[in-house]
Amino acid sequence: MLLTAAATLVLAAGAASAASFELVGRAEPRAEHSVLVYVKQADGAAAACDALLHEVSDPRSARYGQHLTFDEVGERFGGAPEHYAAVREWLDASPVADKLRVEAAANREWVRVTAPVVALERLLDARVEFYAYALAGAGAGARRVLRAHTDSP
Repeated sequence: MLLTAAATLVLAAGAASAASFELVGRAEPRAEHSVLVYVKQADGAAAACDALLHEVSDPRSARYGQHLTFDEVGERFGGAPEHYAAVREWLDASPVADKLRVEAAANREWVRVTAPVVALERLLDARVEFYAYALAGAGAGARRVLRAHTDSP
């Protein structure tokens, strides 16, 4: 099951009981859909990033104010090159590779795969379905935000 951003937002906000999901049906096989594949970081990258953030933010540190560029952050803390290469090899070797449009974040953090639903189902060995959800019990503010920024009912 693939959730919409709005459904994920409601669940992440701890309002799972406020949202009820009902199967609408299978996704149209020829419809285009995108999925993000997040690439694993190198071991210790998250801890190293956290330590660096503290160093460049602490006025007592010799590294204070020595912020990295976007490219430097990507090189140090983005998806590990070997994991990124493995994801790309998996996509390139897929029997539906010719149906996939693949783009990657500059820092190799994720790979976006866009393809017809039927190709994604084969690639992921999954079934893509659409669910309707109700915001029963959600406050007016939550409903207003979700309606303004998502395809929620």
